[in-house]
Amino acid sequence: MRIGYDAKTRERNLLTSWKCPSNPSIGHFSLGLDPLNIPQIYVWNGSHPYMRSGPWDGQIFIGIPEMASVYLDGFNIVDDKEGTFYLTFTYVYNQSIGTYYMLDSDGTLLEKYWSDEKEDWEVTWLAPGNDCNVYGKCGAFGSCNSLDSPICTCLRGFKPKYKEEWSRGNWTSGCIRKTLLQCERNNTLNEGGKKDGFLRLKMMKVPDFVEWSPALEDNCGSLCLNNCSCIAYSYYPSIGCMHWGGSLIDIQKFPQGGADLFIRVVYSELDGEKNMKVVLAITTITGSVTIAICASLSWRWISKRGGRKQNPEQVLFEREKADPVYSTETLLRENNDQIKVEELPLYCFQNVLKKRPLVHWWRREDFEVSECSSPKGEKMAEEQGKGQFKELMVIMPAEEEGFPI
Repeated sequence: MRIGYDAKTRERNLLTSWKCPSNPSIGHFSLGLDPLNIPQIYVWNGSHPYMRSGPWDGQIFIGIPEMASVYLDGFNIVDDKEGTFYLTFTYVYNQSIGTYYMLDSDGTLLEKYWSDEKEDWEVTWLAPGNDCNVYGKCGAFGSCNSLDSPICTCLRGFKPKYKEEWSRGNWTSGCIRKTLLQCERNNTLNEGGKKDGFLRLKMMKVPDFVEWSPALEDNCGSLCLNNCSCIAYSYYPSIGCMHWGGSLIDIQKFPQGGADLFIRVVYSELDGEKNMKVVLAITTITGSVTIAICASLSWRWISKRGGRKQNPEQVLFEREKADPVYSTETLLRENNDQIKVEELPLYCFQNVLKKRPLVHWWRREDFEVSECSSPKGEKMAEEQGKGQFKELMVIMPAEEEGFPI
């Protein structure tokens, strides 16, 4: 595919649409390259812009965020240095895949590739994909965001030119400044002589009618500030310094990609931005301090709980987990000397130290319990029970020494 422009003859090589799907004669829409200032691709509806790609940065058009991840070097713009420019496209990732572009009768640009599996052409990309990609959807000094509702808003420091039309969803008339710039007024008493400044907008599709400047990044903003006719600037690494004068048209907010755009506004609008930053900073700090206090109090509470003496009453056996016939809920208390061992149910405590050298006596999973047989009579059973109970009492001090649970 080759689309070009000859500055000498002012002839364009265009991609044109059909008049309708069943009529292959030339339709109303055409696609071409405008190489003036910084090259861009346009789709025109007759003589009016319908869609715009944004400036070319040497690899991609920065007004099409999808190109940053899908296309790397498939597109190329050639300048023969004699006034002829042309755009070429080669799908270098896999040249065996058939890929082509077409402009349909309603102005939609389609990318299609041949699917061997389906034996048909499939659409892999199209534009405009949403209303914000339509040229000048929100008018002059309006910004379009497809994720917002409504999609159009005036830039800060601007208001709808015709409020009633704007409220009805007709945004093409755009916005106007609320207050004249300081450099445009003869009298500066209202603003106390404070100079205009720039409001930073991130991830933006930069406006149309860009003028390229040789200024370096450090001087791009100051050069614009010192020129009252310069109302916006942007610096993009692979393009350089860009300035705008007059109306700002076809601005869009992207969810990703795009460029930082700096809009010239009166000083009072900058105060509003600074106040917002202060509010956000205070909110963030307050939230952080609150979280820190809560964490500290929680830690102290946990520490106190950990340092407290355990409840002197611990359940040795629970109903339904021990032998259903002989099971009773038996409590060990601090006054263990008063317990009559012979009255306790007789159970054997086996493998008390099967997992670790010191085991908390109340962790039932660390020992096995089974009913003791007493073939030699109750006296032997009583002695056996006493011995096993004492064995338990020997490892009880582990809790007193602060071993972890």
